[in-house]
Amino acid sequence: MLMQICPRRTGRFIDKVELGYKKEIIIEVVGSAFESLWYHSYIGKIVAPYYELKMKKRVRNSKNVIYVTEKFLQKKYPTKGNTESCSNILLNPNLINTKRKVNFNKPLIKFGIIGKVNLKYKGHKTVIDALAKLKKDGFINFTLEIVGSGDNSKLKKYLVGKDLVENTVFLSSLQHNMVLSWLSNIDIYIQPSFTEGLPRSTIEAMASGCVVIGSNAGGIPELLDEKMIFKKGKSKELYKIICSILEEKFSLDDLISNNILVSRKFYKDNIELKRFNFIKNVINKM
Repeated sequence: MLMQICPRRTGRFIDKVELGYKKEIIIEVVGSAFESLWYHSYIGKIVAPYYELKMKKRVRNSKNVIYVTEKFLQKKYPTKGNTESCSNILLNPNLINTKRKVNFNKPLIKFGIIGKVNLKYKGHKTVIDALAKLKKDGFINFTLEIVGSGDNSKLKKYLVGKDLVENTVFLSSLQHNMVLSWLSNIDIYIQPSFTEGLPRSTIEAMASGCVVIGSNAGGIPELLDEKMIFKKGKSKELYKIICSILEEKFSLDDLISNNILVSRKFYKDNIELKRFNFIKNVINKM
């Protein structure tokens, strides 16, 4: 069976695919156990070291491991067994938008975030702090659109203190096709997470022709140009990147072209073939 390690439920395994055997064949590593728990809650900080060690041991002793990243999770959770780098993101080639042009000479710039609004590790406050400084500096023609389920009362209170209530729109949870439509109208997408494996929303934003900024969490640096990466939680670094984008200090067309190129690696057919071949080889060796 294929077992996917779910970091926020470390020690449990989900998405079992029965292949007619009664033993574990492959483990898929999708994220960091320590970070998912550490940034979740106070209790999470207590149990994070234990589950991190447990996950490291489980992966190290596994005979076959699929990692969703190319480098990050491999380094964090090394194994003695056979490995494959194979994303769990399956991108429809029809989503690639090569015709979209960057234009910040317009009345309103739209920033976008996707993530459950009641989860601290999604990093919403980092973006809010950066945009608050932007507004304080006199740039007021922007909106921050937040997609994600959960209780947003704490974030709304935080927005009041940052004078960003009028600039912010909560869109709650959207169907996937609506998210893709929404991304096509966002100018700058930000992935400010404190922990990630390989975020689907970042890849889809890249494919949609957005300018994309991300934290250095998980596999995000594997996706984006280094000029678009800031240290997680560092709103001042994010602010500087936003300013450099708005001032067009470098070629935004080149950035978007590179995003499109990277996103092509996640075409559904390519990923599924790669995964199938790995599983087939494992079964043939049994």
